[in-house]
Amino acid sequence: MDTTYRLKVHIYEQQQTDVNVTVTEPITILTPSDGTHFNACSLYSLPAFSWNAWETFKSYKIQFSPYEEFNSVPIEIKSPRTETIINANKWKKLLMIPGTMGGTVYWRVVGMRSDKRTATSGIHSIIIEPPIPVGDTNISSTIKSSLPKLSWQNNCNTKFIVWFSNDSDFTKPGIKKKALSFNIKNPNDNGRTFTKMLTLGQWTAIRQVVGNASGSPIYWYVESWNGLKRYTKTEVQSFTLTD
Repeated sequence: MDTTYRLKVHIYEQQQTDVNVTVTEPITILTPSDGTHFNACSLYSLPAFSWNAWETFKSYKIQFSPYEEFNSVPIEIKSPRTETIINANKWKKLLMIPGTMGGTVYWRVVGMRSDKRTATSGIHSIIIEPPIPVGDTNISSTIKSSLPKLSWQNNCNTKFIVWFSNDSDFTKPGIKKKALSFNIKNPNDNGRTFTKMLTLGQWTAIRQVVGNASGSPIYWYVESWNGLKRYTKTEVQSFTLTD
């Protein structure tokens, strides 16, 4: 037993008889640290929640709430040990506690003693980041005879629809549009970068929105959804079709 541990146990035991001594919490949270940020990528790399207990507990409960006062506890997870990795289904529900645009989730650990009394840790928070659209969108070539490659930073999104049109207003009646759909399994793969070489059929269909006319601008944007089914889209951008 190291010195720090003995000291904390000693202080905690003293509280039973000495009301003037500083009380150390019987449960001290270790990870994640207070204010840690999480996004949808964490669905594919689940975090560990851990704490120190300065006395023996029969079991533990990790409580999560949108309120610092814990007025409600929508998710409570039992653990027999002082460390647990929350399963993907529970973690997905937990990430949705603040709503679709993210926010703060408060959490604490409750220790269950053998005599049914409980002890509670201090309160920590985690920050759930909002969904963001893909970034650094790029089309590698705009030459008719060369198959281009689409690429972007997926920003934790896993489903994409890329729209192409002959007009920057994609809602205008009568315009020509083409959509391509793509999916990935894990947004953490490939340095979180999406790349896709277009087929001849896909590139031909895109060029046809401007009648395959050289010098014509082709407008495009990317819609995306992450593992929480949160939706985002990029701004409209354009490239010029060339010979």
